Amino acid sequence: MTEYRFSARLLAEALGTCMLLTSIVSAGIMFERVPANQYGIRLLGISATIAAALSVIIAIFRPISGAHLNPVVTLFSGFKGSVAAAYIAAQCTGAISGVMVSHAMFQKPLVYSGGPDRLGPGVWIGEIVATAGLVLTGRLLTHHRQGRLIPRVVPTWVFAAIMFSSSTCFANPAATLARAFTGTVTGISWASVPGYLLAEVTGATLGVLLAKTLCATRAQSIPLDSTADSLAVSSY
Repeated sequence: MTEYRFSARLLAEALGTCMLLTSIVSAGIMFERVPANQYGIRLLGISATIAAALSVIIAIFRPISGAHLNPVVTLFSGFKGSVAAAYIAAQCTGAISGVMVSHAMFQKPLVYSGGPDRLGPGVWIGEIVATAGLVLTGRLLTHHRQGRLIPRVVPTWVFAAIMFSSSTCFANPAATLARAFTGTVTGISWASVPGYLLAEVTGATLGVLLAKTLCATRAQSIPLDSTADSLAVSSY
């Protein structure tokens, strides 16, 4: 396996999050043109765009940096100290840069706030669920040595969670922070940021705990009947 320079890994994280946020904000701007009474089409278009972009980003940057693209992924991947801090700084810098790139493309101010309020217990629960599912998906795929599926499966979860969750699945503190710098439909008000960040950390913690519990149960080699065993095998 190729060992890349640390500077290259940081650049990959910054570029990856930049590309991700560019796709998120730009998709929102493009689909704002869809009439308000066709919200489902707008949401579907934004979700599909983000999932497609994320799939490409993970595929090209994962061999270099692991394609964390997300501070909670970095923190729960065992990265510590200056390494974790550098990864998170690269992710946040890239995310904010992505917002600015999107604004520049559509001839808007490079940075401006005014995104929608995203407040309330229901929204926070949605963000916990979305983030927990994201972390759980990545952890279980890695545990089962199915890492090659991550570029396909993780974006699929993100697509679904944007469609079904009350929070529209930010699931990423760097993205949440960056999206406070846009007043477009995919933005978020500054007043909503703390609640989202807390929900994301809570969801990531829950996802890690669930993954550890599931993996520990599997490691105990508890006998399964033939039916249960066949179902387990067919799931992977």
